Amino acid sequence: IAKLKLPDLNATDVDMAVLGSPIGNGLSLTGDTVTLRNSSGAAIDAVSWGASTVAFSPSAPVVSLGHSLIRNSIFTDTNTATDWSDRTTPSPGN
Repeated sequence: IAKLKLPDLNATDVDMAVLGSPIGNGLSLTGDTVTLRNSSGAAIDAVSWGASTVAFSPSAPVVSLGHSLIRNSIFTDTNTATDWSDRTTPSPGN
């Protein structure tokens, strides 16, 4: 886990996990969920897409192979699919 400073936010240091291998058995292109948890194990954010409605319903859209599902704004979190959109040119880690 690495520490990073988020610019222009009202936040201090944030823990960031950088994975060097797939998550579990991988993530499904047709629907899945990613949940971020704090050090106590409490869910602090989540996204579900496609067939999965674990984080919210309706879920965020499935994106085409080679695209990324991105959060529209780091300043707005409505816990709905409208927080997310298809990015045709992925920028992993940004």
